[in-house]
Amino acid sequence: MKSPDIHLQSEKLQSRDFPRNEAQCFPIQQIVLTDIHRNEANPSLIQPSRFSWALSAVYSAGDFSLPACIGSQGINVLLRRIQNRLIDFGYITTRVVVEPQDLRSGMLILTVIPGRVGHIQLQDHSAIPFATRGTLWFAMPMAQGEILNVRDLEQGLENLKRIPSADANMELQATENIGESDIIIQYKQSLPFHLTLGLDDAGSKATGRLQGSATFSWDNVTTLNDLFYFSASRSFKRHSDNAQGDYGSKNYSLYYSIPWKNTLLTLSGSKYQYHQTIGGAFESYDYSGESRQMNATLKRLLWRNSRSKTYLNFTLWTRQSSNFINDTEVQVQRRRTAGWEAGLQHTHYIGNATLQLSANYKRGTGANCP
Repeated sequence: MKSPDIHLQSEKLQSRDFPRNEAQCFPIQQIVLTDIHRNEANPSLIQPSRFSWALSAVYSAGDFSLPACIGSQGINVLLRRIQNRLIDFGYITTRVVVEPQDLRSGMLILTVIPGRVGHIQLQDHSAIPFATRGTLWFAMPMAQGEILNVRDLEQGLENLKRIPSADANMELQATENIGESDIIIQYKQSLPFHLTLGLDDAGSKATGRLQGSATFSWDNVTTLNDLFYFSASRSFKRHSDNAQGDYGSKNYSLYYSIPWKNTLLTLSGSKYQYHQTIGGAFESYDYSGESRQMNATLKRLLWRNSRSKTYLNFTLWTRQSSNFINDTEVQVQRRRTAGWEAGLQHTHYIGNATLQLSANYKRGTGANCP
């Protein structure tokens, strides 16, 4: 099942060139980025911010280097560059400010006000309320008090909107606490049950070209943004089939998936049966077979930004198949295999185009024919 791809747009500040020869400026040898509520008794005790990596943005335009004489206009330009770098990395509610200080020390101290998650509220507008506390808990990869990052908001929205009958929108509301924002989610789910019937001629003439199918799906089974479906198909006889005697095929499949923040668990299985009559020199033979397969996959989000996502996948699988002639198993055609597969999947968005790269390693236990 394909999950939605959500990319929230964040407005950046207009960039400007670093001003030269300001009328009033101070010689600065060092710029420090520190978090709010630092110890101001002694500048030497100032601890670097966890966002100190964003300081490299001040040099990105190539028009600034230390030491430099910096005035009020220059400080504003540097603040904008750092702020835009934070926005690029998803920290849309984190702010950089300049607090009162003595610039004659040769040190410019920029203060970071980390944007944090306040209360996360889900407002269910469904005709029949489907959402529970678990709906949010399983969907949102962040918790109250953590640093707010728009990438986490995108992941949470994708988890909430992954089921076909659900829709969700999100807004941020500033609170009275400095840097804190409440997350308000507007959620709505329609009827969670779906039944699809189909008829096509995609089958084989030997076992029945005309195929009928029925698929039943149930969205949000446990209110944890999970998805379940059961599908069954079978062949129907018709005169144009290139077959004699009794023949036919049946196929059943099950699918279940549930997200847990940045991880998705998927379970699936299928069973296929067929039989056909093969004419021999003196008599006809009933040739039949059955195959089964089961898969369990964990998919973990390793990294995402505004232009790409990278996942780690791990799958356990098993396969079984048997064939029979007149209800007697053909032992040499029996197959019992199992194994695992691990891989990386990278998706990169280039304008309206999408580039997907994957690398997988698959290892099986081999055939087992007891």
